[in-house]
Amino acid sequence: MAWLLATALVMALVAAGLAMWARQRLAQVESGVCEEAGRALTKEELRRAVLQSLVDCRVNQINVFSGYNSGRIVVAGIVRNPEETNVFKLMEKAVQSDTRTFEENFGLEEIAPRKDRFDISSLQEPFMLAGYETSAQGTADFYVSTDVREANFNGQLSLYRMLLGYGKYYFYVPYTVFGKRCCDKSFPREKREYTYRSIAQAAIRRSKLPKEVVPVSNCGKLLTERENDTGFNFHQLVYLKEN
Repeated sequence: MAWLLATALVMALVAAGLAMWARQRLAQVESGVCEEAGRALTKEELRRAVLQSLVDCRVNQINVFSGYNSGRIVVAGIVRNPEETNVFKLMEKAVQSDTRTFEENFGLEEIAPRKDRFDISSLQEPFMLAGYETSAQGTADFYVSTDVREANFNGQLSLYRMLLGYGKYYFYVPYTVFGKRCCDKSFPREKREYTYRSIAQAAIRRSKLPKEVVPVSNCGKLLTERENDTGFNFHQLVYLKEN
């Protein structure tokens, strides 16, 4: 009987300790303090950290994807100082070009796959981040830095994710996905125009859906989770629908 009492006492102490840690952790998250900095980040510091986290996430995805012999070559690129930040206006212009590749139309600078981290400190806003297949038949996704902004979220985050350090901040991280056929000289103009019209119609339908936000830690790290459906086993952003 003594050992049962001792075991019960130990379990009670462990439970009490875990409960105290959880309360302290939740209080720390709610305070907004970034542990790495030892203080709460300013709004601009937090947003800049979110942008770095977004680039890190996309580069890591490309690095993982490129490690598989899938036959599909995928890269990440940056557009510095774009002449236009409306992706659809850039697409409209690209549709009319009979002499430029997809990369040339958007002014893309390849940043991944790469072994080292791509530091965005050299980038001025606005800039654009893209992930795309090198095949002209492939797809592309674009993020515009100025579209990434803090959001309010009225939903409930799980206790597990809050204990990971999330729940104080949420950000809009919108992106545009489309087929490259609209914007590459490899295809006749008729096909480029048809593809663009299909993309624009799909975008109108998506615009009517509830907006989505991504939880952000006090240090500006976007919440991700491991993606297993495709078998590539990389981390992807966690999007939550607004109420």
